[in-house]
Amino acid sequence: MRALRALDSEKAQLPPTSENLNDDRLGRALENLEHRSEEIETNLALRVLLEFGLCSSRTGL
Repeated sequence: MRALRALDSEKAQLPPTSENLNDDRLGRALENLEHRSEEIETNLALRVLLEFGLCSSRTGL
């Protein structure tokens, strides 16, 4: 397991290449995010409101 983590961290430090950009893992991760985009957007908006103390009545939410 350590070897895989070391390989992943080493790979993360390398500049993007066509091999890295065409990695199926990236595509699968983006597909998984697509199914949850509404949930992610809602959570992000709520987090911003809470973090910056914004009133939702002024933002139109």
